[in-house]
Amino acid sequence: MNYEYIKFGDDSFSESVLKSHRLSGAGLQDRYGVVKKVILYGFLLNMTPIIPYVVLNGKHQIHKKNKISNLSEYYDYSKLKIGGNKFNVVTNMSKIDKRRVLNLNYFQGHNALGFDHKIQGIYRKNQRGIIDDFHKLDFFLPFNKSVISDAQKIISKYFSNSYTSIQIRRGDKLMSPRNQIRYDLSKDRYDKMTRVDNIKKILRKKNLKGDVFVMSDMTEDDNAYSEYKKKCEEFNFIFANEVPELNQIKQLDNYLLWVMERVIARSKICKQQITMDIIKDDFIDLSADKI
Repeated sequence: MNYEYIKFGDDSFSESVLKSHRLSGAGLQDRYGVVKKVILYGFLLNMTPIIPYVVLNGKHQIHKKNKISNLSEYYDYSKLKIGGNKFNVVTNMSKIDKRRVLNLNYFQGHNALGFDHKIQGIYRKNQRGIIDDFHKLDFFLPFNKSVISDAQKIISKYFSNSYTSIQIRRGDKLMSPRNQIRYDLSKDRYDKMTRVDNIKKILRKKNLKGDVFVMSDMTEDDNAYSEYKKKCEEFNFIFANEVPELNQIKQLDNYLLWVMERVIARSKICKQQITMDIIKDDFIDLSADKI
């Protein structure tokens, strides 16, 4: 049988839905990694990938409801490019002849999507060789045009001609032993790392002032939040909940808010995007008695 399409998931679903304990426990960034892997498998095997529907966990939502999505409301598959060339995918498999579909198994593994040895039989490389080929590919999948347009309107309305964006993870990350291992910091040190005094030091070190858009899971009942909101002539920290349009999105779909925040952070007028890894590196360089 010569297959034309490739997909992951269970044939019992009308759409290819990936479900397992681990797959249903993650958010948009992890699920994007799964979808990307499906697309790259299709590219390497010269088949058209069928985009799977994945479970976005409700624990990241205010309403706590899970969401099943193929992520098309966030990403524009029509603009997908690999190696600089347009690459087609299928988002609706209702008209696809299942006999022409290579259905791959999935299991828990790297990026929550394991390796199916059917691929090795077709691609004629072992798992390590396929992964190496993945990393060589120039992959481009932009956010939806409507999302970008809405974000640009917010930038024009609420931000100065130049601003800084910064990612500050507190919430579950502050309490996570796994996160303490990742950053090699105790809970108290991680707390200090994400406090406003340390963030101000980093901004000053980089000669950044003015509006600072904060992408964070920090809530108003976190005592660190009030520290960020104290009046300061140097910095104006702006959180999503202070922007009416973003706050409304957050109530409905926190994953869409995550996308909007990234568009704002990557805007041409954003002077610099400061990630958690940058904060960690600068924090380690500073002596503890000065924090």
